[in-house]
Amino acid sequence: MKKPLIKKIALILGILIIITPIALVVDFLVLGDPVGAFFVQGKISSYAKETYPELDLKVSYPKFNVVSSGYYSTAVSKNDDKIQFTINYSKGKLWDTYEEDVRSGGNATKGWEDSFNKLLKPIFQNEFGEKFEIISVVIEKSDFITDDKPFDKSHPVKKSANIRLLLNDLYESQEMAEVIQKCLNIMEANDIEFVYFDFTFEASNASMAEITNLKTEYINEDLTALIKEMQKNPERVKNETGIVYFSKSK
Repeated sequence: MKKPLIKKIALILGILIIITPIALVVDFLVLGDPVGAFFVQGKISSYAKETYPELDLKVSYPKFNVVSSGYYSTAVSKNDDKIQFTINYSKGKLWDTYEEDVRSGGNATKGWEDSFNKLLKPIFQNEFGEKFEIISVVIEKSDFITDDKPFDKSHPVKKSANIRLLLNDLYESQEMAEVIQKCLNIMEANDIEFVYFDFTFEASNASMAEITNLKTEYINEDLTALIKEMQKNPERVKNETGIVYFSKSK
């Protein structure tokens, strides 16, 4: 065997010797101890059967939670897939999110939020083209929204929309006002009411500006002047209206 080939093999083996332990450590930190996960699976499965026998739950294989240094599984009822929540295990303790996700309507609310996002995303893409980036709807807790209530875009549940758009000039208050008014017009044309909007505007030079907690009552013919005032005296506008303005240059 030629010496250059021996050197190459030695180099490869040396790299593997260095990389393998690192890979194992990273794998352990991200996925956790496979033996530990197998042990936790039994704990979580027993907990699910004993705590919620009437739900006939299917429990996923535990995943490692880096933050809590514990594990969690998703539990879904075989009788009704709308009933799903998380069961957690950390430091010998078990707990679940059934109260938040199922009884308090967390899953149903998230379902409505997803439905709003799916409805509005193509509309905004059509209206703004490449300038549109993201829309994310957040719904406040509502007793109206339950698993048995079908999605109704016109129902006046309290909700906000976070919209991210690209602008040519972040300091052109009239352009901002026109874009915001256009967003409100889109919502009204689709019979969707919002309590307030959060806007993030970005420019090609990586600068950005945010207008958050903008209630619909302020989206009118005076909005351009209000935005100018935000840019000059953001703290005063916040104290008087609750609207928060923030900007960052490159």
